[in-house]
Amino acid sequence: MRTFILFCMMMMVSFSYAAMIQGSSSLLTEQYANQLEQWLGEGPITLTRIFSKSVDGASSNAFHNKVDGQGRTFSVIHVSGNYNEIIGGYNPFSWNTSSSYTVTSDRSAFIFNLTENRKFTQTGYHYPGYQTYNHSSYGPTFGAAHEIYVDSTLNSGYVLNHFPSSYPNGYNTYGNGTAMNLLGDQYYYSNGVYQGNNSHAYSYNLVYGNIEVFTISNGVVPEPSSVLLMCLSLVAVYIFGKR
Repeated sequence: MRTFILFCMMMMVSFSYAAMIQGSSSLLTEQYANQLEQWLGEGPITLTRIFSKSVDGASSNAFHNKVDGQGRTFSVIHVSGNYNEIIGGYNPFSWNTSSSYTVTSDRSAFIFNLTENRKFTQTGYHYPGYQTYNHSSYGPTFGAAHEIYVDSTLNSGYVLNHFPSSYPNGYNTYGNGTAMNLLGDQYYYSNGVYQGNNSHAYSYNLVYGNIEVFTISNGVVPEPSSVLLMCLSLVAVYIFGKR
């Protein structure tokens, strides 16, 4: 019995350190949610879905009606077609329709590819403070160069990485090397000079599947888990079996 109780306690402790998802998700697995929690680096978090393209509507108006003024969020995007990858970004500030960039000395925003375990932080050479672009005709769009761009239909857009950019990956290092965007498309950069016409890694005419947006709260919202219910049921069986 002691061993069983210890097992239940260990399982409940392990669950307490896993990111929680409120409102369900067609894009975030438990593994992906835990990865976002790790990248954010604030300990246990609860992600509450406030927008789903498949539920709330495929338009920038539907997006902004749900997400504007809601505080910091994760936007999660399914890039369908040949890529079939899950990308997105962390916005430390509220979305809005100001037709302007969020420009700040804060450097906590980042964009990511959950499928390939990629994270690009704000280390841009010219425009590192340009976190997001806010417009009534845009979906979730990140970076000075629109490194993630979602159009008004929420069905298409592009992903790129070029100079200058807010979320670079490799191009700002000196010497020979390569740079890529979130989807792994690359261009060549040598001795501070772009080679040929490959001035950017540009994945265009993307087709987006579902898009979801989640608010973030610190700490895990307690919920009855299947493990806890199983443990309580087995304890009850054990007690009644002793009578």
